[in-house]
Amino acid sequence: MDAKTLNNLMIYRDGILYWMNDHKYFKSIKAGDVVGSGSLKNGYKCTAINGKQYYQHRLVWLYVHGSWPEGSIDHINGDRADNRIENLRVVTSSQNQHNRKKTKNKTGMTGAYKSSKGKTWYSTIMVENKKHYLGMFETEEDAAKAYAEAKVKLHPSNPNFRNLE
Repeated sequence: MDAKTLNNLMIYRDGILYWMNDHKYFKSIKAGDVVGSGSLKNGYKCTAINGKQYYQHRLVWLYVHGSWPEGSIDHINGDRADNRIENLRVVTSSQNQHNRKKTKNKTGMTGAYKSSKGKTWYSTIMVENKKHYLGMFETEEDAAKAYAEAKVKLHPSNPNFRNLE
């Protein structure tokens, strides 16, 4: 898929792709219809073109910029279905992990981990594939708060973002 082919198939407007012409094989698809069936793959909108599946956020990038992105596409607001171009940016795979919503512990509080020594909690954060220790805390909430504060400082969308070396 290249930009010229895509621009002959679809129109992009406000985060949504529309078919430019009636589909020659699927008579139910008409010019002006929204591209895709509304189904999501891991929260992302997808569509098939000539038998190949594409993530729609990558198609939007190609449509607007005329070339495929050089890295991963991050949805800045974390909503994988929001394909407005102002919500998309090219990031490294590591930077893209900062928007993950899932927690990786049993407590359900991101960044808070129970210490094996006593009744204390600790917090860590990953930056550029390196784990950084944030300290020991008396409560689970304090550990999670330390993580949240570090994430604001270290997240690549933050204007004060700094890489830890």
